[in-house]
Amino acid sequence: MHLLAEKKYISFDAAIDDSNNAALRSVQRFLKKSGYARVAHKDKTLLLAPANDLARAEYVHKMTSSDILLHRVVYMDESYTHHRYSRHNDSLVNPKDDKYVKERHKGRRLCFITAILNKDRTVSDEERTPKQAAELLLDSVDSFEGGQQKADYHGMFCHEYFVNWMDTLLQALENRGLAGCIIVMDNAKYHKALPESTPKKGSRRANMISAMKEYGLDIPDNATKAILWIILSILKPT
Repeated sequence: MHLLAEKKYISFDAAIDDSNNAALRSVQRFLKKSGYARVAHKDKTLLLAPANDLARAEYVHKMTSSDILLHRVVYMDESYTHHRYSRHNDSLVNPKDDKYVKERHKGRRLCFITAILNKDRTVSDEERTPKQAAELLLDSVDSFEGGQQKADYHGMFCHEYFVNWMDTLLQALENRGLAGCIIVMDNAKYHKALPESTPKKGSRRANMISAMKEYGLDIPDNATKAILWIILSILKPT
């Protein structure tokens, strides 16, 4: 519905409930009249954890601030599809389409990653040039065949692969003469990692002291390994 409003196909005031609900009903009637039906999912609805709910609120607040308008925003993500993709899994289907086929093995798991650059919002739509428009960064697209193990597709990616791909993304932005962009990503575990030299709870006391000296941290006199770890664990990024 909001996409239709952005494309100026419909108009409504999202701040007014009556206007918002009327637009929603109109879109629903249009979809129904066009022959589409909503199919119920068998899976359970996933709810946001409190920490993620807070992170989302902070993200929305930051991305709607005025200073963000001065930067181009890059949205990146990873996903996958199966070699024999089954449209039966789509929630929005046309009931008149009777070309169902016998279920087959899903085949190879094809993983891919890419990024999308938003439009330059410091320029009006009328004055915006093609270079200032939103685009799929085709030179950032990468794909590979995932493994056969039964795991979430995130298990197909790793931090080393992501770092190499990030170099590709930064080069794509540099080729377009862009700097100071804001890159938006989710909290997948391979999106961030600590150096191998980062002390762990089981590290030797000497290694903990060496790390604290490297980062200019105060070392208590005669501190035990347990005390050093408490200090490091508080400062350690999560």
